[in-house]
Amino acid sequence: WYQRRVRGNIFDLNVNMVDEEDIGIVTLDFTIDKERANSMVLIEMTALTGYKFKKARVQDYLMQADQIVSRFDIKEGGQRLQLYIDPSINAGRYELMIPVIEDFTVMNRVSAQVSILDYYNPSARQVGFYSSK
Repeated sequence: WYQRRVRGNIFDLNVNMVDEEDIGIVTLDFTIDKERANSMVLIEMTALTGYKFKKARVQDYLMQADQIVSRFDIKEGGQRLQLYIDPSINAGRYELMIPVIEDFTVMNRVSAQVSILDYYNPSARQVGFYSSK
């Protein structure tokens, strides 16, 4: 597994991925500060090359996430996932586990990006990366 922690004034974001057979579990550990609480927070994720987000799998995992995600969209043929965080949540630390399915094998994958941002002020963002080992 690979882990990277990014700290900033806006959000605190920790991203890591555990690889098992043909599925990877990307764990997002993030903090929403008082300024961003009660605002729309968006998390955008890209899938590693050779992986895809699948609606049924993502939905199953999000149902276990204490309903902090109000909506999600999968775009670009499963290559991009957008998670809309419920604006009524309180400031604090949260964790989401997102499954990503291996579609085909790729050697020497590059890192994939995760961004957490204030929907109404997109310049207020934090970016992290994850990879498969």
